[in-house]
Amino acid sequence: MRLFGALIDVVVCSAFSVPVSLFLVTRPSGSLAIFVLWVSSNIFGFLLVNGRLLKTRVQTVGKMFVGTKIIDADEEELPFWRVFIARYAFPHALLLMPFIGPLIVSVDPLFVFARDRRWLHDHFAGTLVVRVEPPESPE
Repeated sequence: MRLFGALIDVVVCSAFSVPVSLFLVTRPSGSLAIFVLWVSSNIFGFLLVNGRLLKTRVQTVGKMFVGTKIIDADEEELPFWRVFIARYAFPHALLLMPFIGPLIVSVDPLFVFARDRRWLHDHFAGTLVVRVEPPESPE
């Protein structure tokens, strides 16, 4: 479920990031500024699509669709800044580190197959993703 929710988030956020990426492809290649702009636009697009859901429900569109949400591993209140920065912005910023950054970001999803199903960014942020019971329908 978790991987499917992440894939939904990628597809939904691509509605913003793909047009920006297509624009940036027409610029001179190899520029660090272009790469930083691409990473920043992806973070901004993610926040534009999921920011309110993360703040109010601690969910993304994908997590809402598959019935999961983010909780603190120590069962404390989970502040928005920790959810956004530690779980999403920091891993994207790792892409700016040559070689090791893309490697870490590429390996991160493989942790879904670990026994505790916590990705690297979950360990870094001190979070868990859990199933949410669907709301009862009014009779």
